[in-house]
Amino acid sequence: MLQDRLVKALNTPASTDVRVNQGIPGMDGALRPDLVAVDEVNKTVTIVDVTIPFENGYAAFQAARHEKKRKYAPLAEHYNHLGYSVFLDANIVGALGGWDPANEVVIRYLRLGYRYCKMMRKLMVSDAVR
Repeated sequence: MLQDRLVKALNTPASTDVRVNQGIPGMDGALRPDLVAVDEVNKTVTIVDVTIPFENGYAAFQAARHEKKRKYAPLAEHYNHLGYSVFLDANIVGALGGWDPANEVVIRYLRLGYRYCKMMRKLMVSDAVR
């Protein structure tokens, strides 16, 4: 549900293949990040996984982000070896209603619209609490 809100906000070029919760072709294993956007023309790959840690503190958010980056590092390495520029990060929303300020890096990188993001933050937090 949270990943759908992020995907809805994407404004990608036609040359971008967006995969939502799918395995990566050519990769063995069961890794299925929430969002993978591969732009063949610009040779860029964006990997974002959404997670909801139970605790809302800064340390819990930081640990969750670190774990997601560690988990999906093999995918980033795979695309790096193929000559792609890779952006790998996580979008963290606390189960008790917290929003990780580090999510703003993801929002800026994805070039999401300001108005939608203002609403998206509130909706994602509300969804997580529910």
